[in-house]
Amino acid sequence: MELFVISEEPEYSVQVSSHNVEKGGTITDHIRKETTSLVLQGLLIGPQASNYKQRLVKAMNEGKLLQYTGRNMMLNCVITSLRTAHNNSIANGMTFTMSLKQVNIVQPAYSKLPPKKKAAVKPKSRSGKRNTSYRPKPESHTVRNGQSLWDISTYHKVSATIVKVANSIINPAIPLIEGTKLLLGYINKKKKGSRPSGGGGKQYMQDR
Repeated sequence: MELFVISEEPEYSVQVSSHNVEKGGTITDHIRKETTSLVLQGLLIGPQASNYKQRLVKAMNEGKLLQYTGRNMMLNCVITSLRTAHNNSIANGMTFTMSLKQVNIVQPAYSKLPPKKKAAVKPKSRSGKRNTSYRPKPESHTVRNGQSLWDISTYHKVSATIVKVANSIINPAIPLIEGTKLLLGYINKKKKGSRPSGGGGKQYMQDR
């Protein structure tokens, strides 16, 4: 894009950092060069004047990197402001004031991020969870000092009637003797009867 530029005003500056000392006065300890800026003043004239203006506004809004070549040269610059004026002295265009600022292009210190490592996943066991709180019910209980039939049945969560019948207790009000072994339920033991000599015969099952 060609512009009719009347004046160019470059600006060069540095940033100076300073701080006060104990006995008054200041100490300058750092000077940093600022990026160069350039102010252009000129005319946008002709049938493409309005189109040029829109292109400049778009480049400014998008932060597009530009290159300016005139009496001064500026590489890698962006438009920071654009002002136009429309008066009766210019029938087919406008005047403009545009500010350019040079930017520094830096390269990242790394080229590529390392690939993410996948976390190790522990294989699931197919075996079910073990119920460590499970406790098999005992078949008998040894009476301790002062224990009653009700105490024993409540502790083992069995019916007092079952304990009484299983141990042939007639009167549960009689105190239990310490050290006595009580059955906590019915236990059926089956014993095969002897087969008579000779040929086959019936088998007898005797309940005890």
